[in-house]
Amino acid sequence: MAAIGYVMFTCLMAQLKSYYLFKNRKAFRKLVLDLDQATFKEKNNAEKVIINNVLGLFWNIKTALIVVSFVAVLSSVSVPLFYPKETGMPIQAWYPFDVSEGTSYVLAYLHQAVSIIYISGVNIYVDVIVAGFCTIIGLQCDLLCERILMLGENEDDRRNKDNFVNCIQHHFTILE
Repeated sequence: MAAIGYVMFTCLMAQLKSYYLFKNRKAFRKLVLDLDQATFKEKNNAEKVIINNVLGLFWNIKTALIVVSFVAVLSSVSVPLFYPKETGMPIQAWYPFDVSEGTSYVLAYLHQAVSIIYISGVNIYVDVIVAGFCTIIGLQCDLLCERILMLGENEDDRRNKDNFVNCIQHHFTILE
């Protein structure tokens, strides 16, 4: 019974995640468009290296998460095929018809398999999107730190002042 509670909670979280992603889609779209401003672009090779390192690490983590999730979903869908027919479903559930044999077993099994794949896909998709936004915001903080470290390198006071003002504007843009 505890396993069913875990599955129900996971399904509920997938529905909540997809609902809030759909509800806040305009804010997500605005965030993506805001991240395309010139303020958020790299200005030199050192910043390009920082961007490549951070995005490379994010890509590796995202790929590992997707691979582990794929293996878990594939296991949960395929392993019950090796059990006897009475318990050979991915999730033990009550059906108002006999699912122990024939077409009803195949249909119930396919229903559960498609549902598990869909719910895990939604969970992974939303988690990767949120992690991606957090990574990009953290990356902008790293770029801002790099720009602040480079503030005193110019001899021209006017250029230093302009760079300082740009750093302040970049900071406020990140906070928005």
